Amino acid sequence: MLALLAGCTQRYVPPQSIAPEVTKLQVQHRSHGTSFRCARIGDVLWATDGRSIQVLNRRGAVLHDIEFGDLGDNAPIVDLVVEGDIAAIVLEHDQVQVLDITDPRHPLTIKRASSRRLGLEPQQVGIVNGGIVVFGADGAVRLHDLEHLVRGESVGSVANGSDGGWYITGRRIKRLRDGGYVGTASLLAPSPSGVCAFARNEGDAALLGVLGADAHEVDPARMTVAVGERVHRMRFDGDTLLVLTESGLHGWRMQDGALQRLQHWPQRGLQDAVTLDDGRVLAVGEHGRSVVDLDRSKGHELYRHETAGGLHSIGSGPGGLVAGGTAGTLHFEPGIDVKRVEGSVPTAVPATSASILNWSITLDEGGRALVTTPFGESTLRAPDGGAFTCVTTTGDAFWLGHDRGIERISPPAGPIELPTEETETIDPMLGATRMSVRLGGPILGCTPLVLGRGVAYATAHDGFGMVVEQR
Repeated sequence: MLALLAGCTQRYVPPQSIAPEVTKLQVQHRSHGTSFRCARIGDVLWATDGRSIQVLNRRGAVLHDIEFGDLGDNAPIVDLVVEGDIAAIVLEHDQVQVLDITDPRHPLTIKRASSRRLGLEPQQVGIVNGGIVVFGADGAVRLHDLEHLVRGESVGSVANGSDGGWYITGRRIKRLRDGGYVGTASLLAPSPSGVCAFARNEGDAALLGVLGADAHEVDPARMTVAVGERVHRMRFDGDTLLVLTESGLHGWRMQDGALQRLQHWPQRGLQDAVTLDDGRVLAVGEHGRSVVDLDRSKGHELYRHETAGGLHSIGSGPGGLVAGGTAGTLHFEPGIDVKRVEGSVPTAVPATSASILNWSITLDEGGRALVTTPFGESTLRAPDGGAFTCVTTTGDAFWLGHDRGIERISPPAGPIELPTEETETIDPMLGATRMSVRLGGPILGCTPLVLGRGVAYATAHDGFGMVVEQR
């Protein structure tokens, strides 16, 4: 910080700009990304995409979208649960919305609860004894009365059980009522029939089985099976247990008092699955959406709808960005649809430093931004305690990608009156303008647009798109 001598009146005059002032940022031409959740409500199918729920036909194709947030302002939907005529969705870390799904083709929001109101950052949502429970790294809260059921523990699953329900923290099952120890498991998947599936990850493998209301395994000799991989999500749908691992989708059916194995469908990056009929399953994830027949040999994919999800590496392409994703190598040219292309992604490391005249920004290994200006140095952190991932410039502005979106920082464009008292100091960011957009992250990289003022971006799960200045 720069201290000034008393009695000295100074006026800093930065380089002048004749461009009109930027009033807001707008996200345009976002592509589809990772689909985190799906559901079957009667004969209606849902899949999430960004801030919307897609209503699908039986082949997994989109009939129409229903928006539950504004692109650039709200986080993507990362979880949902359905109970009777009510559904609840989680906009990542941001809010929970409760929906009336009397007509699941046109659901209506009837309640919202922000992270501040909940007292935690929502990550998942579940049903316990007919009530909605919101949970995540900060604990668990019952939605209807905002009672904190769990504090100070990371909650990974909730389910009905004796003494008011259970939750998972680490590899332990505990009672929601008092935190008392019940047993061991890594995940729980409740069933409408009252039993509950469990997965217990052990190193690089797992055990699957069924718990009764007393938390004891049901007939472990016939109802507990081994899986040669770690399990990251399960769904008990009717008499079918769907299990997602790193390699793909596995299925078991409760039949003749035992778990009978169905076929395995290999697909990396799966996030959720739901049964349809006659052995068919809708599976969603980083690759997009697929309808699969688990009764046929090796699991037969009937329909496939690919998206730009699970992006992991980035490079420049003709007029835009190229990124490697779960669905292959994809090319995004701003204003034009994403296309799959042959070959691998050119090796590129997102820029971590940039300069505009006498301002510069450098990102450190911890994802902090060191800003150097004529007034000194300042260290900035990404919103919500996240990390900056990349930086680029467009004429008179810096653009910084981070875990949850993109921030634009513009040095001052007009004269600035400096403090004159000896005890006063100057903020190195004095006169700067900061704006941001909320996206699903993290941002892998961004590049200036060839036409227009703004950047094209690629994210890990929210697809490609453009952030454009509005003047």
